[in-house]
Amino acid sequence: MVSYSLYFIPAKHHNIMNTVKRFLFWPLFFTCQLVALALVSWHLLAQFHFAYPAGYQLLDLDKHIAEFAPLNRYKDDFEYTTP
Repeated sequence: MVSYSLYFIPAKHHNIMNTVKRFLFWPLFFTCQLVALALVSWHLLAQFHFAYPAGYQLLDLDKHIAEFAPLNRYKDDFEYTTP
């Protein structure tokens, strides 16, 4: 005799559905959430230019560029780079 679960699915198929849920649905669900969160955060940060202007001011990157850009041997005229 075949035993039935709550939803009248044979017990054998019920175990298969649990396995599919456990190893396919949940990893796919969390991966989709991660991608969605990354896209939302990207679009929100893009509205504030990824906080680069604040970073330039806080880290005094203008002075750093003025000091080290002329020493760059890989790019000519790098000292004339604007922030």
